[in-house]
Amino acid sequence: MRKTLTSLVLAAALSTSASRAVGPVDFNADFTNTGWWTAYDIALVLAGSEKIDGTYDGVAPYLHFRNFCHTTDGSTTTLHWQAPWDDSTNTPGAITPGKTIHVGYSTPDNTSEILDAYWTNEYGGRIPGGGIAITRGHIDQTGVTISNSFKDRISISNLSYHLYATRLELGQLVGANQALMADLQPLGGPAVLSLEPGQSLRFDFPSPVPPGYAAVVVFNQGGVASTANALSFTQAVPGPGAPVEAVP
Repeated sequence: MRKTLTSLVLAAALSTSASRAVGPVDFNADFTNTGWWTAYDIALVLAGSEKIDGTYDGVAPYLHFRNFCHTTDGSTTTLHWQAPWDDSTNTPGAITPGKTIHVGYSTPDNTSEILDAYWTNEYGGRIPGGGIAITRGHIDQTGVTISNSFKDRISISNLSYHLYATRLELGQLVGANQALMADLQPLGGPAVLSLEPGQSLRFDFPSPVPPGYAAVVVFNQGGVASTANALSFTQAVPGPGAPVEAVP
């Protein structure tokens, strides 16, 4: 049985000197198309040349993306999920207005910063006006920092978290995981937050994450200029000896 935060017994000797040390990081998100057009694919653009250890490409009840492309030009890395397929009907799928998809990725460290995201058409090209405002949490042993690298304001709501004794699989970080959603606890702050371009907000956990435990941070996000609402999941296993985090 998974341990809840209230059942954790933290050792008095737990050090916070390594509070910014973080190992592998997982990011997943439910994306709901709020535009008026039908999209077929989705792309995320990360800063730098980012190594990707794994991806979540969607399974039922979500569309399943049959193609994934990972490219870099040295200054940015683009992750592009293409060729959506409806496994329930065994036919090609499409991201119609109001439809929700789910994609995600794993990286070996906590340096990935999302610079851009957008819907693409059936030919893989960016849909004009199809930009998506999205960010992720940068988790360390004592809390999470959320930064806005976009040119427009991002709205954050329902910020919550949970600690697990064992790191969850990437495919478990989804809104359809009822056990995970039931485990989540509010992290504090206003119910709705506005994150201005270039702004960062810091939220501390009630207690530091014990060594070896995984912290999962979940929140809703969107924006006036965004054509998607997102429910995002970030997971990290902070602890002494892990690579040091670089927060943008």
